[in-house]
Amino acid sequence: MTTVDVHAHFVPPSLAVAAANGNRWQGFDVGFTPRGSIHVDDGTRSYTLPQWSSTDSIEHRLQRMDAAGVDVQALSVTWRLYMYDAPSAKAIDNAARINADLAAIVSEHPDRFWGLVQLPLQDPAASIRELERWMSVDGFVGAAVGTDVDGVEWDDPSLLGVLEAAESLGALVFFHPADRRPDPRLARFHLRNLIGNPLETTIAIAALVFGGALDRLPNARFCFAHAGGFAALGVGRFDHGYRVRPEAREFAQLVPSEYLRRLYFDSITHSDLALRHLVDLVGADRVVMGSDDPADMGPSNPVAFVEGCSSLTCEERRLIEGDNLLALLSQKV
Repeated sequence: MTTVDVHAHFVPPSLAVAAANGNRWQGFDVGFTPRGSIHVDDGTRSYTLPQWSSTDSIEHRLQRMDAAGVDVQALSVTWRLYMYDAPSAKAIDNAARINADLAAIVSEHPDRFWGLVQLPLQDPAASIRELERWMSVDGFVGAAVGTDVDGVEWDDPSLLGVLEAAESLGALVFFHPADRRPDPRLARFHLRNLIGNPLETTIAIAALVFGGALDRLPNARFCFAHAGGFAALGVGRFDHGYRVRPEAREFAQLVPSEYLRRLYFDSITHSDLALRHLVDLVGADRVVMGSDDPADMGPSNPVAFVEGCSSLTCEERRLIEGDNLLALLSQKV
């Protein structure tokens, strides 16, 4: 069988080259920290990309994939380069550069990589044009988007057109936490990731569910990072709230658990028990394999993680490891 990793990040090679040569990239100052991590400064704030170093390359990525038994990765740019707070014109240029770099990777290794494009979501019209452009290119299967757009949630009318375009194009939309909203309580123990990331994903799912967007998008292909955050565990509370609180059923037509069965979720639960619960809740045909490569908060070997979950049947493992995505995106790959 073919194994497919839906959750894998890349840094544009043009950025890495610029950093190595001491050049600017897309108007940004770029370079390497003393520890060898890529550093980006846009003039107002700085970004350090700790998982990427001067020694990383596509060849190293392929070696990691081979060692883990991953045949295909659906690549999306690191969330630190979403930059939804940038001026619209700059965001459009950045997305074009990122997607051109991604296209070069996909075309050079068409049997190993799929593309999830970057969208300048602060400009929805430009995002639709970018999505339409790349969905006509072989190997591009959808887009990766933040769980919010500089504080704007996904049930906001300004973003609905992007989701409608994705649905009509058959594009997979992969939701990944963007900048986490500041909370001083999460400053310690890496809680900004341990709690903050799944919380942002949960909020995005709640916005789509309770905001009624999923009623307008019955054929959408939405996939959520980190197993959907806390949504699967908390869906009973969502359902109860829908039944007893009028504000929770103002827009949605169904109980939240019904909507969750329309979505897709990556397998990053770090727990056999949690993955079993997710499969029981939404079905094995709605869970797909993810690694978060090269971040340290994902499983180092996603295939081994799924294979090691003793509660899964052989058929469930096969679906999660690749068959679900291959069936969903068969017209694009």
